[in-house]
Parts: sequence; structure tokens; C-alpha cells
Amino acid sequence: VCAITILLLMPGSALRQMILSAKKVDRGIVGEVFSFSAPLYGADIFQYLYSRLTVLILGALMLPGSVAIYGIAGKLPESCGRILQSLLVVYFPSVTELISSGRREEGARLMNVVLLIVAVLLSAATLVAFVLQEQIVLLLFSAQYLEADPILPLLMCGFAFAGMTQLMNSTAVASGFSSVPIRVSTISSFVNVVC
Repeated sequence: VCAITILLLMPGSALRQMILSAKKVDRGIVGEVFSFSAPLYGADIFQYLYSRLTVLILGALMLPGSVAIYGIAGKLPESCGRILQSLLVVYFPSVTELISSGRREEGARLMNVVLLIVAVLLSAATLVAFVLQEQIVLLLFSAQYLEADPILPLLMCGFAFAGMTQLMNSTAVASGFSSVPIRVSTISSFVNVVC
């Protein structure tokens, strides 16, 4: 279905125009686009493989019941991750526009404010998870899953670090440093696998 849709849309697309006017395309710009985007694609592929590796490690080291408890404890960080993604959808274009239009000082101020607010919110959420872990599990799930309460704060702590890393990666990309996410992902993934 996707292939048929793409084939139907191609005759009127900009891709067709680009192919027909291939002589007009500046090869230097194409090279710049690929050199900027290749590390970003590499970081995405690396993150995908890393997420599969962690599932493999957990599956090998834990019993099925423990994996289920881990899954329950991971629901709150997953939900917080979706909220962070929503923020990034709004934040990234705004900061990129500020920087690309030459208003670097305003862009830097926005970056610092967002980083500070998100760091405070993630720290507060992690602290709440540590203090109220049992009540959170009872409120969101049930007494049947109380085994998940010691895992919840640890996963929230991990999410806090991952969330800040993701936000700083987006900030680096918005500033024009596309190779930063792959380096940060490599180091943080190695540390996480070892831990």
C-alpha cells in the first residue's frame, strides 16, 4: 500500500522535478546535506540497535516474570519520554530558526532556559519516584505489581539522564553539530550496557 501510494504521488512530486533537472543541482550542496545528515542517520541506527541489545540482555538475564515487572516499571519513563518528544517537536524547529536567522544570542538563551527547565523537571520527577515509589505503583497499576516499586526510581533516573542527553543532542544538531549525537550515543550506550 505504501509503495503504491508513493508511486501515485511521484509524478507530481518535487523529487520528479529534481530528477528531471539534475543538471541544475549543485553537487556541493548535496555533499553538505549528506555530510550533515549521515551522522544523524548513524545515531538513529545505533539507538535502534542499542534498544534491541538491552532487550536481549534483559531477556537473557531475567526470568519471564521479572521481565514483566520490568515492563510495568518502565511504563512511567516511557510516558515521560513521549512528553519529552512532544517538547522536542516544538523546541527543535524554534531554536533552529533562531540560530539560522542569525539570532544566535536568543537561540542560546532559549537553549539554556529549556535545558534548565527540563533538568529541574526530570530531577523532580526522579526524586518523586524515589520518595513515592510504592504509592505511584499502587496508583498507576495495582498491588499485584508492587515488586516493580524498587525498579521504578532507577528507571526514572536512567530516563532523566537519557532525556537530558536527547535534549542536548537536539541542541547540538540545531547549532549545526550533527556528529555530536553519534558520539554521545556511543559513549552513553557503552556505559549503560556495562552498568
